[in-house]
Amino acid sequence: MRGNFLTFKKQIGENIKRERVMAGLTQEDMEEGNGLEVRYIRRIEKGHNITLRTLYRLADKIGVPVRYFF
Repeated sequence: MRGNFLTFKKQIGENIKRERVMAGLTQEDMEEGNGLEVRYIRRIEKGHNITLRTLYRLADKIGVPVRYFF
């Protein structure tokens, strides 16, 4: 069970990164205007914990629906 959860979080992080790059945004661009530090964005993209609120903030900044991260 734990392995599946870690894989799921990593996949979400990879999907966030993919969408960010496709939108032509850097991690620094993501930091601007939404209160998230680059350090935190890097951790998210590597599969660390993320809240639903942060998922929505990232999706809004990238310009995609949250479902694109899953």
